[in-house]
Amino acid sequence: MAQPDFDRLIADVQRNRREIVRDVERCVRRAALEIKKGWQRRLNTGGTTRHLPAVARGIRYDVDTEPGVTEATIGGGPQAAGPLAHVIELGNIEYGSVRSKPHLYGLRALLDETPQFERAVGDAADNLFRETA
Repeated sequence: MAQPDFDRLIADVQRNRREIVRDVERCVRRAALEIKKGWQRRLNTGGTTRHLPAVARGIRYDVDTEPGVTEATIGGGPQAAGPLAHVIELGNIEYGSVRSKPHLYGLRALLDETPQFERAVGDAADNLFRETA
């Protein structure tokens, strides 16, 4: 990329910062919701975990946006059994314990959603730069 093209790219990004932040936040929120739903689905249909619907209902997500950073946290939240019991139960299911193998339902949900997230962010960038061209 030649220097004038690079300078134009930087100017476009600075001029459209608000739209970029909005679009990326939308992509992160959508991905977090899909990961949460995928994790819940696996917990509800897993062979040894399908009898634990309260654990699946306890999966939550939160999206934080600060200047220059948008991030999502997906995992266990307080529920009827109490926050500590839920964290212990979800941790034992996801990562395993001395007596049980890890199921990695959350990791699988994350890996399943990764291509869609990457595509959505790429599409948002394409749309932005198509509009500014």
